Amino acid sequence: MQKYFDNILFYLQRSGGGSVYWGELMRRFAELNFDESNFIQPVSSSPNLVLSTLNLKRIVFEKYIPVKILRYLPLSISLPEKSIFHILLTIAVMIWGIRLSSHIFFRNVGKGEDPRYLKWRQEW
Repeated sequence: MQKYFDNILFYLQRSGGGSVYWGELMRRFAELNFDESNFIQPVSSSPNLVLSTLNLKRIVFEKYIPVKILRYLPLSISLPEKSIFHILLTIAVMIWGIRLSSHIFFRNVGKGEDPRYLKWRQEW
């Protein structure tokens, strides 16, 4: 089954934790299943330091749309019917975010404002 990974993160930042982490994931996928891993990238060039170190061979380019607009749009290329887009990673992050926000909500429900913030606001 073909796998497709969206590398737009490399076009949104020059370097940093997210692109280093994503770059390591892409490097490992390329090593493990090179025949089935495809990497979707915008047509424009990227100043990202991590992307320049990767040796990705199966690159699919999206339409030429500026990255600042492309980041808010759905995927513009059509994928084969039996393929996996990195939606599982997105779902995992959403579940983690819901769990974290519900934990913070239920921890603080019924309590007054945190005195640290009250003191900080009075000093400000």
